[in-house]
Amino acid sequence: MRALFSFVGLVAALVLTAPGVAEARWLRAESERFILYSDGDERTLREYAVKLETFDRVLRTQFNLPVDAVPARKLPIYLVGRQSGIERLRPGVDPRIAGLYMAQTDDIFAIAIRTRGEDHTLLHEYAHHFMMQNSTFNYPSWFIEGFAEYYMTAELQGNRVVLGKFTEGRTLWLTNGPDWLPLSELLTKSPYQVATKQETYYPLAWLVTHWFVSNPARKQALARYMSETARGQDPVQAMERATGMPLPQFERLLRGYVMGGNLQITGFTHTFARPEVTITSLPASADDMLLLSQRLKVGVRAEHEDETLAEVRRLAATHGADPLARRTLARAEIELGDRAAGVAGLTTLVEDHPDDVEALQLLAQAALDGLGEEGVDALALRRTATDHLRKAYALDDANYLTLYLLAYARQGQPGYPNDNDVDIWEQALILAPQLDGIRLNAAAAFMAKGRRAQALATLAPMLNDPHGGGGAAAARSLIERTMGRPAPAEPATDGEPAEDAEDDAATAVAGR
Repeated sequence: MRALFSFVGLVAALVLTAPGVAEARWLRAESERFILYSDGDERTLREYAVKLETFDRVLRTQFNLPVDAVPARKLPIYLVGRQSGIERLRPGVDPRIAGLYMAQTDDIFAIAIRTRGEDHTLLHEYAHHFMMQNSTFNYPSWFIEGFAEYYMTAELQGNRVVLGKFTEGRTLWLTNGPDWLPLSELLTKSPYQVATKQETYYPLAWLVTHWFVSNPARKQALARYMSETARGQDPVQAMERATGMPLPQFERLLRGYVMGGNLQITGFTHTFARPEVTITSLPASADDMLLLSQRLKVGVRAEHEDETLAEVRRLAATHGADPLARRTLARAEIELGDRAAGVAGLTTLVEDHPDDVEALQLLAQAALDGLGEEGVDALALRRTATDHLRKAYALDDANYLTLYLLAYARQGQPGYPNDNDVDIWEQALILAPQLDGIRLNAAAAFMAKGRRAQALATLAPMLNDPHGGGGAAAARSLIERTMGRPAPAEPATDGEPAEDAEDDAATAVAGR
């Protein structure tokens, strides 16, 4: 299995834990669109919640989306004081990394170092999350990164928003050296496919995006470019048509744009009300277990498995009957140690806390993981998993993981996919469109029911995702099998669903 945002005014509510239960230094803030966890002070945490809520609304204005609309799922974000917090979640991570966005089967969340003033890393990663949550358009890789780079520098001060600012680090690569990544490579490759001059991919993606979106007429040209590439046109030729010049001339123009002080900064005044933010204290176990639990959810690298299991066992023993500690220990045992002990621990945890959705999901996953073992009663395992999942669904009917596992448990069974299976995949896709596993499985189910246009629209955002790993290849392969011919580098859709591609592209590049 593992391989496999209307504001209503400011309300501050500090809710204490039950008497006799020690508190951690960790606080939890919940707003309309976010759940934030922080090991810092309450004031800073509240400021982050307000900033992120405002940033989401700014992005909505740029996407021509209803400003007061809220997502189907709130995004959890973990705020830490230093890089060691990121290291605790991801041992061995590059020490230069100031934040991560993780979209895995077991959770979709971000972690970032709290900073004073600039939060470029966190806003960059949220821009990616927002794009995938709110659009099914097949963006080119350079624009996916350029979009995040452009909006991550948004300056949010009071009710004033400033867009188009630059970061010194990015512009230094463009102004201090003559050797840029060729535009032909930027337009046709992801940052991970570039062999040389890779350090200028992100700055150049930002620059091209900045030039286009800072001018209304150029936005329309970018929309035409997006429309053409989404229909399978050559991206280099499409860019030359969009700019009205060959690539070498466009590069010279871009050099003058960034080096001549011509960058266009835009700003506007908003009337967004301050968000409602509720802050609570977490139990003492969070100090030890919160980030360890997240580490287990995203998968532990082989070289850190033994030390992780030993640490979870040691720390869990100090927290007695605490549910977070027990749940984390059970997950660690199932994935890294004694699977039977983990299942037994979860069973008693659910007996003590029958409303523990995560524990029920873990029990279901453990049953489904056993399907590949020799001599097992596969039908009984599926029934066990489904029983746990039905209980979890009754407690929370908008949890993507429960839906994902329910549909997964049905795969390979008689009549799959039936109408109910397809409905489950549709709801999971609404809740977690960032997950390749959900997109691929949902698309396969749609295709099996003859809903080809819906399947292709589901797969389209994966095709050029620079963070997609093998997802793009899997999506392309699924398209090829369905359409009976090779899928080009840009998806050919036979007008399904790209007949409105130019309208979609115009919306995508920040309004008309």
